[in-house]
Amino acid sequence: MRLEDTIAAIATPSGAGGLGVVRVSGPAARAVCDRVFVSASGTLAGMPGYTARYGRVLDAQGMIDEAVALVFAAPKSYTGEEVVELSVHGGEYLLRRLLHAVLDAGARLADPGEFTKRAFLNGKMDLSEAEAVMDLISAQGRQAHAAALAGRRGALSRKIGAVRDKLVSAAAALAAWADFPEDDVPAVDGADLDGALSAAQEMLRRLLDTYEQGRVLREGVDTVIAGRPNVGKSTLMNHLIGQKI
Repeated sequence: MRLEDTIAAIATPSGAGGLGVVRVSGPAARAVCDRVFVSASGTLAGMPGYTARYGRVLDAQGMIDEAVALVFAAPKSYTGEEVVELSVHGGEYLLRRLLHAVLDAGARLADPGEFTKRAFLNGKMDLSEAEAVMDLISAQGRQAHAAALAGRRGALSRKIGAVRDKLVSAAAALAAWADFPEDDVPAVDGADLDGALSAAQEMLRRLLDTYEQGRVLREGVDTVIAGRPNVGKSTLMNHLIGQKI
């Protein structure tokens, strides 16, 4: 992956819909999109971030569709780079044609997950937050959504960060005491060190104890409702899913 490249991909699901989006990210995002997007209001180059402009998108064959260009200025974007999102009507042919036009204008097709990978490499999120993006997309219920949203907002990162801070503090105290004995560095108290390490261990244990519960929320549980005919299997199922009989 080359961060100096400007990348593009269709950012909305396949299939017909009212709206489809091609996302472009990288140092030349505005310049690339200015080659395919035309607006009476001017170019995208001088637009401030978080503003939109109405116009048309074109390729070598002519007009593709009416479009809205939304500009996100670096570093305040999803990837931390210059980002432009071109929104058109959500037909598969329109989106593929627009994507090809953007690629012909100088962008490179994004690798799978590359937008999120760039966000991680540019410090916009850590690994646990990046993993939560896919959990959020694939959430099939309220609890799975809540768990993924908490992860995306850094709940797990903060807990891991608290453990890391305790261990780093303990390691720093040991290093200073061992490396600079001639200086007036306080000796490390064994009881304090043991307490800090035990606290970190307990925090990690509690996190590990929640793993199975989190996996169930994300992936669900394969379940069989078995019984003789007419004993209430369907009624039980309807109650479980909240369906009125």
